[in-house]
Amino acid sequence: MTGVSQLLAAVALALALAGCSVIPLYTRANQRLTDDAKPTRATRDIAVRELPNGVFVGVAISGGGSRAAGFSTAILFELEELGFLRTVAAISSVSGGSLTAAYYGLFGHDSERWKRERVRALFQKDFQTRWIFRWFLPHNMLRYWLTDFDRSDIMKGVFDDILFEKKTFGDMPAGGPKILINATSLTTGRQFRFTDQDFKTLQSRLDTYPISHAVMASGAFPGAFNNVTLQNYSTQSGRPHYIHLFDGGPADNLGIKTLLRLLREQIYTASDSPRGCFLFVVDAYPFERGKGVVERDTRSFSDFILDDNVLDSSDVLLTLRREDMLHEVGFSVKDIGSKPYHEFAIFPDRPDGPRCAVWHLTFQRLVRRFWPSLPPSGEKVGKVVNEISTQYRLKAPGYTAHALQDALDEAARLLVREDVENRRKACAWFHNHGFTDLPCAGP
Repeated sequence: MTGVSQLLAAVALALALAGCSVIPLYTRANQRLTDDAKPTRATRDIAVRELPNGVFVGVAISGGGSRAAGFSTAILFELEELGFLRTVAAISSVSGGSLTAAYYGLFGHDSERWKRERVRALFQKDFQTRWIFRWFLPHNMLRYWLTDFDRSDIMKGVFDDILFEKKTFGDMPAGGPKILINATSLTTGRQFRFTDQDFKTLQSRLDTYPISHAVMASGAFPGAFNNVTLQNYSTQSGRPHYIHLFDGGPADNLGIKTLLRLLREQIYTASDSPRGCFLFVVDAYPFERGKGVVERDTRSFSDFILDDNVLDSSDVLLTLRREDMLHEVGFSVKDIGSKPYHEFAIFPDRPDGPRCAVWHLTFQRLVRRFWPSLPPSGEKVGKVVNEISTQYRLKAPGYTAHALQDALDEAARLLVREDVENRRKACAWFHNHGFTDLPCAGP
């Protein structure tokens, strides 16, 4: 989190001066549940009978700031061109990956907005510098000092201006995969999903809730961003109650957990279980970019103002959490990158029960020791994408944002198309489950 620590140092004085709000405005954006609330595409309910060919296909998108957003959009375009994307029933996202999931949910049906060059241009924009600039706008400074308006509210505005156009969950068109955006609840310590069901537990409606607020909650990394607050209307006390949400990474930094809960608690407990299950895991985790290998002292200049050890510790915890979640879908640590395609038992205590195929699309694959037949360009691309820092902008030493997005696009192409052995395994699985018209096999 080097970029975040530098940012924190730059604004340390402003943070020190900021006090408690005086006017209780901008506290929460969710509205009380009423009879006219409409169901949205962000629902966990999936009818097995409505699944294409009776098969459940899910996409899990990891966190990682703009690196994750740019990579996951490139992956979705590759999956779309090979026919896989039209089979998907649910997309589950965390943190930076939620930029992609939300944008696709809103505009994936629109051939003008969901177009590779347009999306590339949008996702390589520098969200973070725009965010910092807006701190110093007079009206934002007044709101920041006098109300509950905070740093996350400023970034919500940036997201809306560039991507979401102040649209709500009710604006997502019907049809297409479920869009499941995940955060972590500071209040309960558990995962929180922006779904109709989770909002109903708060006696709140999701259809009027802004998309940008959910995406910000999913990516509100502690230290850089403030929690996103929801009012809990289900309490009977006369005093308002709230829940506070932050980055989804501590609960699950890959987006896998929500899909597994769907499979274990709904899809495979229904009377008409599906004929098969397949998961694409889109993982923008930077491989082997550890800190302190050659440094005698890990402190940077910013650490003399605000120590970023807490951020480094969070990175380590997220790494361990990633390994835990990959273990949930059958990967051992030594297999990550070397064996990206396999099957796992959906219920760990029932090894002979229903199984799910999974294709792990990870930067870790772009290393020669994990992929011996990696094309010559692959190692260079792997080194570049693994150097992109976790920020809401594409940044790595010596590269422009445009060049970094080129590298992310090429990484997606290599992992989906050039990994011929694993692509053909995936194609064979889909063909065997009735999707015989998919043009995914290729040469």
